[in-house]
Amino acid sequence: LLGLVIAISALVFVLHWQDQHQVIDIQVTNSQGDTLKYQAYKKAVEGRRFTTIDGISVDLADSDRIEILENKD
Repeated sequence: LLGLVIAISALVFVLHWQDQHQVIDIQVTNSQGDTLKYQAYKKAVEGRRFTTIDGISVDLADSDRIEILENKD
C-alpha cells in the first residue's frame, strides 16, 4: 500500500512538472493594434505578467490583449 501511494505521488509530480515546463506561445496586441509574439514556460505566466524563455520580463497593461496558445509538440 505504501509503495502504491509513493508511485502515485511520483506520477502526479512528474505530470505536474511536465505541464509546468511546457512552452507556450503568447501573442500580445496593444491598444494601437500592434502585435508582439513571445514564448514562455507555462509556469512563468502569472496573470498579466510573464517571463520569456529568453529571460525577458513582460508586464502587460490593462489595455493589452493577450492570447495564450499551448504548443502541441
